[in-house]
Amino acid sequence: MSRLNDSIARVLLALRAGDMDSDALYERFGNGNGIKPAVQRGWIVLVNKRYALTPAGFAACPNRRDLQASLRRTGQGRHAAGAEAQ
Repeated sequence: MSRLNDSIARVLLALRAGDMDSDALYERFGNGNGIKPAVQRGWIVLVNKRYALTPAGFAACPNRRDLQASLRRTGQGRHAAGAEAQ
C-alpha cells in the first residue's frame, strides 16, 4: 500500500464531503500538492473538471482526529506548539 502523507490526507478529507471543482481544489491546496499523488494512486479521479474520491480513496481516507494527531507530532499543525500541553 502506498504511503499516505499529510498533503494527500488533507485532499482526501476535503473530497470526503463531496466532489470539488478542480480550480477550487488547486486554489485550496496549491500547485497540486497532494492531488497528483492521490490521482496516481487511484484514490481520486477527475471527471468533467471535478475531483471525486474513488472507493479506494474512501478506504484510504483517515479520520480527522488521526490527521490532527499526526500534524501535532510533526509540528505542522496550526496549534502544534501548544499540543503537548493538551
